[in-house]
Amino acid sequence: MPEEIVPTTTTTTTTTTVPPMMIIDPKAEAHIIDAKTVRISWRNFEPQEKKYIYALQLKYKLQNEAEDKWITTPMIHRDVTSYFLHDLEPSADYVVDVLFTPPKDVPTKIVSTKGIKFKTAEKMKEDYHLQVAVEDNKVEADKSSFSFAGIPEPVTKYVHVIKIMYKSSDGEQSYSFKVPKTNHIMLDHLKPGKKYLAQLELYLTNGQTLTSNEVEFITKPAKPDTNVSISDNVISQETHINGKQAELLQSKDGTEEENRAYFIALVVVAVVAAVAAFGFILLLVLLVRRQASAKAPISRTPSESAYDNPTYKTYDGERPEDKTNGQTIQTTQA
Repeated sequence: MPEEIVPTTTTTTTTTTVPPMMIIDPKAEAHIIDAKTVRISWRNFEPQEKKYIYALQLKYKLQNEAEDKWITTPMIHRDVTSYFLHDLEPSADYVVDVLFTPPKDVPTKIVSTKGIKFKTAEKMKEDYHLQVAVEDNKVEADKSSFSFAGIPEPVTKYVHVIKIMYKSSDGEQSYSFKVPKTNHIMLDHLKPGKKYLAQLELYLTNGQTLTSNEVEFITKPAKPDTNVSISDNVISQETHINGKQAELLQSKDGTEEENRAYFIALVVVAVVAAVAAFGFILLLVLLVRRQASAKAPISRTPSESAYDNPTYKTYDGERPEDKTNGQTIQTTQA
């Protein structure tokens, strides 16, 4: 007998298992701001990764310190991608790492691949020895150049603005502000052939104000005028001729303007007069027509009777006799 085969079916169930540990590379970077401040940035996490990340923190310490010296930041939202670390030590080596906090119902432990190392900037000097010198080869009649030393490079990183105070031999005092790009600055708007005394005040980025030494310099004399050789008579004659030409041109221009204005006024008056005449004629015609239509006939034609009563008759000859009390009264004409 053939063997009987009984078909069987099996059902499979799939369950989603949460991994006990996840290793994430945040790709953190350190951006040095100043001697005491660093900005730590990291990548934006993927949606699948954010399911296991509730928040994150940064922990940092000096590289040569023990493991129990870690400093931890407050909780940072998972969508934030940077954080500032303040009050660090200047010129110090630090290590920083990212800590991940999963949701309460997720038992997965998330760790960062590795931390990053950075070194803070050098502390800005507090005691500068600012020295200013005049560049003699760049002193001109109306300006002078200065160079100063004692400030670290680049100058724009340490100096906000420079105030130049200067006084002339006449006792006139003034000042000017410059935003430095290098350790060379230019003072302009000076008077030629004058003796000046100048001093610099530097306003630094750390809030300090430095005052330099005083320097003395003399501006070059003014260049001679090349037109002085011309005689006074020639100058006065040319000035007189030019003045006459200017007056003629001005009078000609004024006459043309007056003629143009006069012509425009005549045109306007003519147009107004024409409109007024036309309106007067039109009004006169309307009045005449109205008067003619309102006039009534005064005399009748001969064919018409004097009275509308047909019984009334006039006689040229004999009149009818009047009868009074049965007698006939004959009337005669006087």
